[in-house]
Amino acid sequence: SHELTVKIKPDRWNINWWKSEEADNDGDEEDEETIKVIFKGIGYNLIDPSSVQLEYAGNFTSASSFVNSELDENDQELVVELKRADVLNLLADLDLKVGDTYLLIVHFTLEGTSTTREVSISIVGKKK
Repeated sequence: SHELTVKIKPDRWNINWWKSEEADNDGDEEDEETIKVIFKGIGYNLIDPSSVQLEYAGNFTSASSFVNSELDENDQELVVELKRADVLNLLADLDLKVGDTYLLIVHFTLEGTSTTREVSISIVGKKK
């Protein structure tokens, strides 16, 4: 039995993603890029996937950010996919620099109780 852990994947975000998201808004039909939130351990199967939101400094992803979820009983994990553009939007107003690390709060409902965990991401890549 393991305490519930939460990971974000990827946890290294390329600084050029913010530029490419702006370029992607021409409505082309390519698959939506996602960020995965992975819950593992006790209670993973008691989480409401649609309740999963990410927050940074009071900015939240919305219910419409939810793309997909998958419950894996072999690995005892729940994987929730959120729209990458919406997640990136949380940091869009910041002066991002390669090497920066940001702490995001994962909000979710576990057996009807609002619960949070923290995950950290780092900014990587080269300025174009």
